[in-house]
Amino acid sequence: MTTPTSTPATPVTVAPQPETFVISKEDFEALKVKATKAETELAAVRQQADTFATQLRETQRARRRDQLVEHCREFVAVPIQALELAEKFQALEEKDSELFAYFDALVGTLDKALTQAELFGQKATPRAGAQAETYEALAAKLLADKFDGDSAKWSEAYDLARKQRPDLFNLYNETAYAVKD
Repeated sequence: MTTPTSTPATPVTVAPQPETFVISKEDFEALKVKATKAETELAAVRQQADTFATQLRETQRARRRDQLVEHCREFVAVPIQALELAEKFQALEEKDSELFAYFDALVGTLDKALTQAELFGQKATPRAGAQAETYEALAAKLLADKFDGDSAKWSEAYDLARKQRPDLFNLYNETAYAVKD
């Protein structure tokens, strides 16, 4: 006769009983009001953050445009106003930064070559539509604009004029040291 074999008892896992959480209807309504208020405040903060982000982007864009205007003023042989060229460069930079870098370097190289080769006969008209200016007039304008007309800063104004418009500086030197018959 065979005896039944007993199998070891397997432990039975008992699911933990959920805790009961009782809240009164008034407390629940108060929590709903607080949640709604918090959602409203969060929406206001998000709106404010979006506004600040937009303002920051516009400020950064304006700052970059100002930087590009200063950079474009270095191109003395380019017959376009610095602001117009800077705006075109900024639009290009926003679309494709590699293409912007390429054209910026290209315009810089061309400007340098044109200035050195003195291909422009009218050195006193640096930009289309601009009034003719001389090295002395540019220095006087810079003295008034950048140095508040302080006559002690003439040398700095002339130095800045030389950096901004080397073509006028070269023309000034050529006429100042020309052999007179």
